[in-house]
Amino acid sequence: MSTSLYQKYRPQQFGDMVGQDHIRVTLLNELRANSPSHAYLFSGSRGVGKTTTARILARAVNCMEPRNGEPCNACAHCRMMLSGQALDVIEIDAASHTGVDHVREHIIENARVAPTRLPWKVFIIDEVHMLSTSAFNALLKTLEEPPKNTMFILATTELHKVPATIISRCEQFPFKRVLYEHVVARLADVAKREGVMVDREVLEAIARRAEGALRDAESLLGQVLALDDAHVTTEMAEIILPSSKTAEMLKLFEEIVRLQMAEAVVHVNRLMEEGVVLSDFTKEWIDFLRSVLLYRVQESLTPLQQLNVHAEQLQQLAQLSGELSIARLTRMIDVFLHAYDQYRTATIPQLPLELAVITLCEPQLSSATAEAVRVPVNPKTQSVSSPKKTASPKTASTVAAPRTSTVRTPSTASSTLTMDDVRGQWTAVLDAMRHKNHSLHLTLQVGKLVSFERHVLVLGFQYQFYQDRLNDARNRPVVEATLEEVFGQKIILETVVSKEYAIQTASGVANLEQPSEEEVANVWDLAASSFGSQKS
Repeated sequence: MSTSLYQKYRPQQFGDMVGQDHIRVTLLNELRANSPSHAYLFSGSRGVGKTTTARILARAVNCMEPRNGEPCNACAHCRMMLSGQALDVIEIDAASHTGVDHVREHIIENARVAPTRLPWKVFIIDEVHMLSTSAFNALLKTLEEPPKNTMFILATTELHKVPATIISRCEQFPFKRVLYEHVVARLADVAKREGVMVDREVLEAIARRAEGALRDAESLLGQVLALDDAHVTTEMAEIILPSSKTAEMLKLFEEIVRLQMAEAVVHVNRLMEEGVVLSDFTKEWIDFLRSVLLYRVQESLTPLQQLNVHAEQLQQLAQLSGELSIARLTRMIDVFLHAYDQYRTATIPQLPLELAVITLCEPQLSSATAEAVRVPVNPKTQSVSSPKKTASPKTASTVAAPRTSTVRTPSTASSTLTMDDVRGQWTAVLDAMRHKNHSLHLTLQVGKLVSFERHVLVLGFQYQFYQDRLNDARNRPVVEATLEEVFGQKIILETVVSKEYAIQTASGVANLEQPSEEEVANVWDLAASSFGSQKS
């Protein structure tokens, strides 16, 4: 059986590691000082070198003739470990052995026995986050008081699932995704060692598709090298390399920005036909949109460069991103988060993604439909939470992307109105609303004019209640119809919530017309009637 490239060229020393200099330097310093830790926690995405580093570390602490902290890979101990015959180096896949009984039998009891032939007994526990709560609790005591000359190396792709009590007892090393240029250089070196010429464009395509996972890149290169014994061209590699996810995302992004609904729906169905797991694609698509949002907020290319796109794609992505407001990008993320949440119950696999692109490409969506697709986002976890009303006021908890209302793209031509025009006629808006709906008039009075751009008027509120009221499918059409009457063109209303939009005095210029104490009290009566009052 032939050996895969990633196994054949697996790093055997710290100096062979790619893209993890911060980890290599620290571990070598500890080994040179003869002061390794008893417990390490390696975290990071798949294929970035966690298990490989753990094996090198196990050899380094047991090597008979270490060289400046590196294992010699030639002594009896090193050869024993390289051949997999070292009984004192125990590798455990926690994904297959999650229970507390296995931890007690194979780890805790084994750790109490001194090393048989090596100086150190080393436990490498992969995917440690898969252990049960009981198993973690059983392991904790051993980590707190480890036996002499016993080392634990825990590895995980999901650090957030590891209990804090375990994390606090380990020396932590976060592994980074390998940079695009480092992956390309590594692939070129491997191809050279194999004696095969590979076009630069092929190596770059593999590196982009691997998305920072070096193991995936080397595995894919192995498939490409099997195509020809001497020279692999771009045309030949297309048999193995479908279009990259980044390229697919960029194309879909362009279709949505250009409001090309039919093309976007066909794109989604083509992905389905090609065997793409749409839930996974949607999750990565949300990460893609997040990078675009951060680019707009930070005004820096760094978030886009982390997508591992080449120069031409980077320029195209920056241009498309510049055509979108932060509010519209935020709405995109909201819509696709909702789509991702729907995969659990969808009877047609591509339907959630189809509805998402249709929603974003249709300028004339009704307010009710637009509101239905909006779901709140937890800014700390980027997870989807079920929409629900709450009686307690709360403010936006993130600076980068404050909670916003649904935004719909107007179909009319670019507005000649300015923010000064809006301010000048805001009293007329309030007067018109007073005659239509007194409660909405009161709500608008406690809002602050924030901005006006591309037909989108942004109002700021101190409390969530006001935003929820204006987002109500029955109220939004009334407000937007009033705005259209006063300004003579379609205006889209957007709202944000933050403490900075608290009601101020007249000198604070928060509102052009200050509500009276009685009117403010009436607004809170509306809140009580909507959500139910509570007596203390």
